[in-house]
Amino acid sequence: MTRDHVVTLSRLAPGTRYHFRVLSKDEAGQTAISNDQSFETAHRIEPAKAVPGKISTATVINNPASIRKPVLSTGNEILAPPPPPALPTAGKTFVDPTFGTMILRLTDSRDGRDNHNSYSYWPSFNSNSTHVWINCSNAAYLYDFDPVNFLASNKRPLFQKLPSGVNAFIEDAIWSSNSAEIIFFHDTMRLWSYNVVTSTYTLIKDFRGPLPPGNLVQMSKSDDDMVFAFTFKDTNYKVTGYVVWNRQTNLLTRHNRSPLDEVQIDKTGRYLLVKTGQSGNGIVEGQVLDLATGSIEDLIDNEPDFNPGHSDMGRGFVIGHDNHRNRSLRRELATPHDFTPVFEWLNDWSQGYHISLLASDESWMLISTYDGGSHKQPGPFHNEIFQVATDGSKRVRRLAHHQSVIRDYWDTPRANISRDGRFIVFTSNWRTQEQRDVFILKVP
Repeated sequence: MTRDHVVTLSRLAPGTRYHFRVLSKDEAGQTAISNDQSFETAHRIEPAKAVPGKISTATVINNPASIRKPVLSTGNEILAPPPPPALPTAGKTFVDPTFGTMILRLTDSRDGRDNHNSYSYWPSFNSNSTHVWINCSNAAYLYDFDPVNFLASNKRPLFQKLPSGVNAFIEDAIWSSNSAEIIFFHDTMRLWSYNVVTSTYTLIKDFRGPLPPGNLVQMSKSDDDMVFAFTFKDTNYKVTGYVVWNRQTNLLTRHNRSPLDEVQIDKTGRYLLVKTGQSGNGIVEGQVLDLATGSIEDLIDNEPDFNPGHSDMGRGFVIGHDNHRNRSLRRELATPHDFTPVFEWLNDWSQGYHISLLASDESWMLISTYDGGSHKQPGPFHNEIFQVATDGSKRVRRLAHHQSVIRDYWDTPRANISRDGRFIVFTSNWRTQEQRDVFILKVP
């Protein structure tokens, strides 16, 4: 027989998640304990008291106009965004009203209604932040960028006079780490480099012949421009596996695998993270392939591994989301079963986020959060762009609210950071339905 019981609790703190388990005993005297359960008390929103450098946890600051530097804190204070400031025209700057950071509006309606950057792990900026490329109405455009004066100019198509028979896949075009003028891209089965100054193309690798007919997608590369990895699809665009090519040795590694979500090479070019596209308790959701030894380590979705969800790769390590305990975990790829929490979202499951580790200084990672618009309760780090220390100290640098209402995937900010760590590119509709634009944030 099942009985319902009601318990009244008093003196509970507002805005707090409480966990509990139920111990029960049946008529035979046998006892059982339930799984962990939880509930959250309502937030009590009070006017903020101005105490320099000390903002109480779960306090909402509704008018933080006086903040003009990133908030360096290990806490999870709620900084509610004010109404979005009126935007200037493209090419002009404004100040984030919450954090005081400088933002350049790169596009406006004159560039079309659909302008965006590609993704958090595909760089918008070249290696020395003198060029930036974005997507305007499904076409790739290049800007000159002045990193000293924070100015963008000379917009033109990224690719000039493509070679005959070449149809550039633009989403995963990746700037060279070693040459500020070179960007890598591919068509269906060929890898190219393109010099944006001289407008010259160089065929790097023709995969026709070594591979069956198909399509290369989701390119990633090592930091020395020598190792390239792709998801591989057949002529019907069905995923059949992945390939890794070493430019220096001309070694081509191919693995047939389906289902498969994606693969990404780390910056050293030694380790490949394979995301299987499968999930569930006890399921292998990820694999780490050591290209030097050929060994593969399976990572389980739940415990004990907590395979990385949304993630990015550094030099010999990966940071990704733990979909079970709501944490960002760092793990060394040489020992992928061990990990260190670098950020904990606690019981706030309302935010999705993307990670960018594109900066040469990997002591900080970039995070851009977002929600689907249905979560009305204010919370820490909601719809923000901020940095988190990668050493596990939980230090943060909070930089901006992206002001995007998420109606579809391309409304997400997907912020990526420049190689020098000075600039951040992100997408936002600025709480409108008519326009989606690209912005550049200057990191103080």
